[in-house]
Amino acid sequence: MYNKVYNKLPVFNLQVKINQFRHKTIIKESILELSPPDHEITTQYKTLEKTSGYIYEDDAYKLVKCEVIVTNQGEYSTIYTYQGNVIYQEENNLNFKDTIVRGNVFIPDPISSSNTIYGAPLADNNDANSTQLDNELFERDIKIIWDNDSFRLENEHLLITNHSSPDINPTVLKTDNFKFNRSQIGFEEINVIYHITKFAEYIKDTLGYSQIVNYQIPVDVYALSNADQSEFIGTTSPPRLNFGQGSVDDAEDADIIIHEYTHAISQSVAPNTIFGNERRAIEEGIGDYFAAVYSKRLGMVDYKKIFNWDGHNEFWDGRTIDNYDKYPNDLQGNKYEDGDLFASVLMEIRNSIGDSIADKIIIEAMFSWFSNMTFEDAGQLLIEADTTLFQGENSSKINVVLCNRGLRIDNCPISVAESEQDQLSIIIRDKVLLINKTQQESHTIKVFNSNGKLLIIENTNEISLHNLVNGAYFLKINTSKKVYTKKFIVIE
Repeated sequence: MYNKVYNKLPVFNLQVKINQFRHKTIIKESILELSPPDHEITTQYKTLEKTSGYIYEDDAYKLVKCEVIVTNQGEYSTIYTYQGNVIYQEENNLNFKDTIVRGNVFIPDPISSSNTIYGAPLADNNDANSTQLDNELFERDIKIIWDNDSFRLENEHLLITNHSSPDINPTVLKTDNFKFNRSQIGFEEINVIYHITKFAEYIKDTLGYSQIVNYQIPVDVYALSNADQSEFIGTTSPPRLNFGQGSVDDAEDADIIIHEYTHAISQSVAPNTIFGNERRAIEEGIGDYFAAVYSKRLGMVDYKKIFNWDGHNEFWDGRTIDNYDKYPNDLQGNKYEDGDLFASVLMEIRNSIGDSIADKIIIEAMFSWFSNMTFEDAGQLLIEADTTLFQGENSSKINVVLCNRGLRIDNCPISVAESEQDQLSIIIRDKVLLINKTQQESHTIKVFNSNGKLLIIENTNEISLHNLVNGAYFLKINTSKKVYTKKFIVIE
């Protein structure tokens, strides 16, 4: 990891990561979000290191002085001074002592852990508690901080705050007993801090992406005026999370928690790129994917069912990523439904090549996401990420899934692992497309132009091409067993 250089001096908030492989060099650039000072530096301090360089912001380079300091109280930080004023300050040590408390949480929710469906006695019932819901509480160690004489619900990953109505202040206790039930104020707070911490540790420590969401994200679990929704807000500094309390409290369902935190991951690695219909669907899909990943890591059988506790009830339908829809034919123009198509493709890849390997490839690909990207673009970035991380070791299996799901057309076999008795060939004669398939099963034939527009749909083995102008086209044959794709050219 390097800093960019301008006028032979470092640019402190521009990082460059260089990965050198045998046949390829991958360079990634990142703009770091620095924190303004939260108070005036009035205590005496000693300068341990001093240098000059630049801060890049507002399309300009500002010449600053950078100092690593330690105060008389032993607090270390880095300060950046511009024209005599401290404009940024980064803490280099925690001001609070990390400690462990005991708290009750759902893992990941009472419906999944009990392997049942929503309904009495496992129902919201206006936040009422019950013996059956108590049976689905699990006591866990949770890392928070000890500040002076109290335990506060925050750690290096998140901070429980009150920044949205209703006005409910974060829980502060003088004992380490945070074993609330779901009807008590404090349960949603401890539930959120537990699940975000566990997921962040998986992304940062297990997968090795320690710089993702490298700030303490503020989280309000009693937010949005009791609306039945949750949100990630990327326009504040730092970004924040809000969880509503309408219907089933969103912060009681780990799928909701992980889905929303994944938006923070996306903003961290590919900021300000959520523009375009398919890009928005990809954004929702990646949230559902990692919600399913989290449930699967917890050993949940029904991990492909998303929002098991918050949804799939009288309040709303929830979602599932257990489908075999094909791109682009099965796109609905709805970012949530289309997102679940994308998420199901990712999960199929994960189950094909291995869990943490797939997650690393997907995270690596996310660094290259861009506005107005398509599902096909996302598939190509997965192949490139596998090449970067694993020298393409998993690309053939990834390619199989992408081809079968329609996210790739070029470089696809006519059929994947088909036997000699199950072959397909096409012949174009006098502008008639003749299809020869040895296994005579029911099928649907579609022809697309090079822009992906559907031009012809038939279920016969002879298709007239007389209405097509000269050029390249793509053939897709859907059968009950598999999908065949092939590129062909129409000429006079």
